[in-house]
Amino acid sequence: MQTNSLDKIIREIDTKTVDAKNKSRFPEEEIVIIDRETWQAVPNKSWSWFRNLAFYLVSNTDNPTNVAERQARPYYLTNFATGQKLGVSITYWASCDPGNEAKLVEALCRGKTPGDALDKKVEKWIADFTKNDASIFLENYPVQLARLREHVRIKLKEEVGVNLELKLSLEKEPQLEPFSIPAFPLEVYVSDCDEPLELQVQTELVVDDNNKVKAIFHDVNDAQEWQELVKLFKSEIKKYLLQYINIDQFSYELKDTVRNQLVVYLDKIMVNYGRRVGFLYLESNAVPSAKQLVPVKCKVECEVQKYSEPIYVENTLLMLPLNTARYKPNQASKLETWVEGKLEKIIKPLLLKKTYVSVLLDFEPIATEIRDLMEDEAKSIGYEIQQIVSVPDLEHQELKENFKVTFEEESFATRDVNVKVLLGVSVTARIRDFTKIEDYLKPKADIKKLIRRTVHSVTGQVLATVEPERYYMRFNHPGVDEQGKPLEDKSVEQELIEAVEQELAKQFNAQVSRITADVYDTDIAKHFKKLYGTIGSFEVEIASIADIEEAVTYKGDFQIEGVEANSWYTFQARKPEMSDISRSITRRLDAKLSVFTKEDLQFTDLEYLSLLENLINKLARECVVDQFGLEIIMTNLSRSRTQQEKLLAEEISQQREAKK
Repeated sequence: MQTNSLDKIIREIDTKTVDAKNKSRFPEEEIVIIDRETWQAVPNKSWSWFRNLAFYLVSNTDNPTNVAERQARPYYLTNFATGQKLGVSITYWASCDPGNEAKLVEALCRGKTPGDALDKKVEKWIADFTKNDASIFLENYPVQLARLREHVRIKLKEEVGVNLELKLSLEKEPQLEPFSIPAFPLEVYVSDCDEPLELQVQTELVVDDNNKVKAIFHDVNDAQEWQELVKLFKSEIKKYLLQYINIDQFSYELKDTVRNQLVVYLDKIMVNYGRRVGFLYLESNAVPSAKQLVPVKCKVECEVQKYSEPIYVENTLLMLPLNTARYKPNQASKLETWVEGKLEKIIKPLLLKKTYVSVLLDFEPIATEIRDLMEDEAKSIGYEIQQIVSVPDLEHQELKENFKVTFEEESFATRDVNVKVLLGVSVTARIRDFTKIEDYLKPKADIKKLIRRTVHSVTGQVLATVEPERYYMRFNHPGVDEQGKPLEDKSVEQELIEAVEQELAKQFNAQVSRITADVYDTDIAKHFKKLYGTIGSFEVEIASIADIEEAVTYKGDFQIEGVEANSWYTFQARKPEMSDISRSITRRLDAKLSVFTKEDLQFTDLEYLSLLENLINKLARECVVDQFGLEIIMTNLSRSRTQQEKLLAEEISQQREAKK
């Protein structure tokens, strides 16, 4: 601290300095002369009449830098209740307005120094405001300190004429630090549980800015104060948990809701010690990581009427713990056993009154009753059932919804029993009313298998009435004759679908939603497709028996049009290749046309060509139908020139050349 840190605004000077200043005085400086006998200022012009004088140079605020800073000695207040002392540190910044120079000097010149005199003035007005009682700062310290500062400033302005900016602080405030309590175990109780719970606690108590005085009076650096505060902190945690927290809150809300509420509560206690909770960490082994749904699954064996074997009801539950005190976390492993026992007591009597068909038809009312009864049971142990699904595991359950039966590539006889076809059928259906088929609903009765057998049987019956030619050529659509008139009302496929639908509805009360029939190629069908996609050809040399002349050679093409009605077995039995058909045509034409004369065989005009084509076409078709059961058509019929025709043509050509 400076000896007189107010020198920047007021200092005593000697007469030489007075003379010097009078010669070169600055506007912001004023010399004040004091009569030491009266301690009053005297005019400059008459000061020579006084013998005991003091001279002061005052620097005013005409120069804004004329501000003096001073740190006064601490002022101590007393807590009369405890006898503790509270030191108030004082720092101020002083300045003098123009015109107040004499008033400033008169107020401060009697002290050892002006600074000491001003310090005493400050202390006087602190004492005047506080009555020297430190308890004034125990509550709402910042507000009280601000009021004190304003009180001192106003009084000094009025009495001394000094402008004063005052900084007041607690002497020990810099020593206030956060107070950490390392992690420690604590055995606690909650309001609805008689068993102790282990709790790990760690915290830090920081200084409450509004109650720093209390923090100073309860100095945690003092061992006794430290022990008492820790003891109080632990006891208040135990007290709060016992009075206000239940086991569910402790189990599932410890780290958020409970922790936050506990902080608020502890802050109300710690405020008396000038502290508040900076952070609070709570941990317990008895606490699950979160309030989670508990899934439980169990199967209950039951007896029903009109069914010789037991059935099973599968149950899936999602349970939420609400009151863990009734069913504590360490018993959770037994929850599944408890659920299974309760469900058996509920479900077995309910189903004993029901028939198998009634359970199969509509289980929903039973499931609703199971849910309602089970919800009441769960509440008794502090749980809420968020979801429960009870489903009977019935042998015929799947028949309530659309199901599918199929067979693939099964061999069936047609109307011609010697001709087999391959067909696959897929049926999608559902049972409309199980009461209509109650006789089928027996243990181990595979109704889908029975339905499949029925579909197979009906398919066989329908195909046994169908000609092979119709099956292969008109399975998906009705045929028409050469005049475009329908050969039948329905396709083979439509007849089959209607027959299956009628029989399933009659026998099983089944509603069919879809039937598909897949035609598979048999060996004979594959062979027919191969022939159908090929163009055959023939060449036959015919010598007239009647004329014994040179042979005539015919050429032509043929293609397969289909299988002649009622001849599929013939085609299937002989399975010809195109070469076989060509040879057969050649032999038939040679046999039939060799009796013609040379003139008949050697057609020379289109009219006769047409007649001959029709004849050859008829002969060839009859031949192929008889031998192979196939319908053919002949095209591109032609004959080669005979040797005589070639010579004649050459002779005519030479004659024409000679005439040129």
